[in-house]
Amino acid sequence: MKNNFWIGEKVRLRAVELKDIDEFFKAGFDSDTDLDRFCDEIHFPQSKEKMKERLEKAIKSDNSNDEFWWIIENIEGHPIGNINTFSCNRRVGTFRYGLGLEKEYWGRGYAKEAIKIILRYYFRELRYQKVNADAKYLVKLNVEFNGVGITVNHVTKSIENGNELIAIAIYDNNTVGFACAQVYASFCYNHLQGEITEMYVIEGYRRKGIATNMVAFLEDKLKSKGVKTVKILTGISNEPAKTLYQSSGYIVKNEAVLQKKL
Repeated sequence: MKNNFWIGEKVRLRAVELKDIDEFFKAGFDSDTDLDRFCDEIHFPQSKEKMKERLEKAIKSDNSNDEFWWIIENIEGHPIGNINTFSCNRRVGTFRYGLGLEKEYWGRGYAKEAIKIILRYYFRELRYQKVNADAKYLVKLNVEFNGVGITVNHVTKSIENGNELIAIAIYDNNTVGFACAQVYASFCYNHLQGEITEMYVIEGYRRKGIATNMVAFLEDKLKSKGVKTVKILTGISNEPAKTLYQSSGYIVKNEAVLQKKL
């Protein structure tokens, strides 16, 4: 049996070709609005010539930025959709993806398998660490955490352009918490300093070891970046948090925190 990375049990992925222009152009008129919304948003109508230019650009791309566009075929070789990666950032190890699938193939595992192949390639072969599909969950969790409303775009840009480390907690296939850490450099010290800045777990999932695991995960990431010392700031009366951190080896310091609004 032939072993091909891009072939699964239900779908196979191949590069976009110029022959796909007819399928793409037809889809723009024959598909209903749900398909556009599933991909991202409803777009202005596009001419066949414009779509041809887009395909030619994708075909000629050297993929040096790790962005790519695949056609999703069923095992019989019939094109049923497409999937692409974008906003790839090797420095912070994150990327995003978009997917479009003909409606008759929804709910049958085709999209799931195509995504699985892409994630396996980017995580295992290209050594990316995270896909930014987590942004929408972070927006929701942040409102619960501190009441601050932010947008998915804000979170995505922050992840792509910042140095913040973010741990996402998944429990029984549910996103139930997050934690953040920063790395600081100062001429006052001969090694990098780390700080775990935020920690939140949905109330119904607390006391299950989730926060402890996120602390350990962030410590491992900080250590890999050369950090020798990690500090955590929490409320003086937040006894559950202090108990959690002390159980992970942190020592309470007799220091004052001062803050000023500018």
